[in-house]
Amino acid sequence: MGGPVATIVLVTISAATERRWIGVAGYLVFGLSWVVRQIAVHWFFSETTSRRIFAVLRPVSFVLGFVAAAATDSAWWVLIGAIVYLTTMPLVDAVEWWRGKRSTPKEVDASAPRGG
Repeated sequence: MGGPVATIVLVTISAATERRWIGVAGYLVFGLSWVVRQIAVHWFFSETTSRRIFAVLRPVSFVLGFVAAAATDSAWWVLIGAIVYLTTMPLVDAVEWWRGKRSTPKEVDASAPRGG
């Protein structure tokens, strides 16, 4: 809750004092608090190592998209970061489902005749 409130306060102070860097600091505080919240929630509910790795990589990739967009003056990097953020967990789910399906032994019908 501290991130959004701090952002509102800092942006308001920035507008009142006409100091742009205070507003930028407010948005950075919000972005950082969002990343920390996302990592904490997804890390807590992760059951596997791969999910914990992606719990960290997903929000970081989204923020890196914004950083790359600011550095290159190309908004396409934000789209790339958003696509990585949104598609990572469904892909991890699919891979884990496929691995679980492959490692599960097939059911054996006990009424079937054995031998030749």
